[in-house]
Amino acid sequence: MRKVFMKQALAGEVTDLTAVILDAIEAWHKSPAEGDQPLHTWLGLSSKEYASFVVQGDAYINQIVKERVNMLLEASMALEQVTFETADHKEATMSFKEKRKPRFGQG
Repeated sequence: MRKVFMKQALAGEVTDLTAVILDAIEAWHKSPAEGDQPLHTWLGLSSKEYASFVVQGDAYINQIVKERVNMLLEASMALEQVTFETADHKEATMSFKEKRKPRFGQG
């Protein structure tokens, strides 16, 4: 199954933005099944993001990737903080300090 351009970019799989996005656009034009889908959706962009990309080019895609990575980072840090409050985390910390095997799920 193909990955949309934006998922590739967020996964760090894109090194040459122009080449990859042009390849994705070409694939969209050649794919009858996916041709029913708007191009911006195929690329993983909103219609507004795609319009801005057409005008601004790679710099705009870099900006989008940076913004989305920052949002993901903030969300992952918040979720990590939540895990610090769990009983399993407390048990892991105590068992490490006491140099014993942890007993998870017991309280």
